[in-house]
Amino acid sequence: MEINRITRFVQHQLHRMPQYLAIPMMILIVIFDWAGLFRTGKRFHCQMPQQRESHVVQWKQSRLGICRDFIQFHETFVTFACYSYLENN
Repeated sequence: MEINRITRFVQHQLHRMPQYLAIPMMILIVIFDWAGLFRTGKRFHCQMPQQRESHVVQWKQSRLGICRDFIQFHETFVTFACYSYLENN
């Protein structure tokens, strides 16, 4: 599976959003990245894979709907991109 292609697909979808959706989503991405500091002392993108998985699970099971929706949004687009990639190759 070509991870970079999937990452580019998700980024492209974010950039295609109307600004009133894209700006809050970008803010959430920054919050998600920096929230890792509270648990591991490292931002999400600097964490080890096991720490990243734990961070995602924490947000996925959060009491805050916005956190759960954030993870679900990304899972949906990644799943879509994976199936598209497999279908085209």
